[in-house]
Amino acid sequence: MSASAEHGEAGGRREIEVISRGLVRDGGRVLVCRAVKAGYVYLPGGHVEFGESAAEGLAREFVEELGWEVRVGELIMASEARFRQGGCDRHELNLVFHVEHTPGAEARSLETKIAFEWMDAAALVASDVRPPAVADWLAEIFSREASDQVAIFRWASDGS
Repeated sequence: MSASAEHGEAGGRREIEVISRGLVRDGGRVLVCRAVKAGYVYLPGGHVEFGESAAEGLAREFVEELGWEVRVGELIMASEARFRQGGCDRHELNLVFHVEHTPGAEARSLETKIAFEWMDAAALVASDVRPPAVADWLAEIFSREASDQVAIFRWASDGS
């Protein structure tokens, strides 16, 4: 491996990040997390830590960020994203799981840098949802539901 492939521009080691995300639904709405300063939205979740399963990591993130105990269901989507953020190259594997929560639970963030909100299909389409492959997949889910088609598992990569 070349030094440029192994290290970032600031000399820090670059790694592939494994992110567990949850698709939480309430009728025709989806729970999203908003990066308060940057304004973009993404499905709730976060980094999987060494020694925990992707589902365990997702359940932990819901407790840390929302105070919610959730039931993490099946893996329903996986995507790969490579992008630049804050001057650094990033490479993520996003694993999206179906998540069940207690109906009526308040979606209030326990962290100041993020906020949670419920979005319908129109709001999602009008928002900067990241990563783009997940945004496209969410649009497809809403489109298929409108036509009574069943959503499918998907692997998406921005690479060739």
